[in-house]
Amino acid sequence: MSDLSKLIGERLRIARKEKGLSQEELGSYSDLHPTYIGQLERGEKNITLETLDKILSSLGIELNEFFSFSFLDEDLVIYQIVNRLKKLSNNDLQLILKMLGNH
Repeated sequence: MSDLSKLIGERLRIARKEKGLSQEELGSYSDLHPTYIGQLERGEKNITLETLDKILSSLGIELNEFFSFSFLDEDLVIYQIVNRLKKLSNNDLQLILKMLGNH
């Protein structure tokens, strides 16, 4: 899936957890299967605007609020860093560790 699907999925996961809901509870509230919620959160499925609206309504979040999240949001920054690190070679990772002072 695309980086956008993964980013939206991660944002959904963060929003769900902030509300203290399990995937099963969110699925029940939004009339969606919990497995589908998990697939969306992992970025395995593309989400339609209608489905996103349904989920966000269940979370009590406005569509514009959801998309106004800052890329400086700590969880999203960590997510982006980890995804980029996963794509690097072992040599590149060693170089980064060296630059960070962790020989």
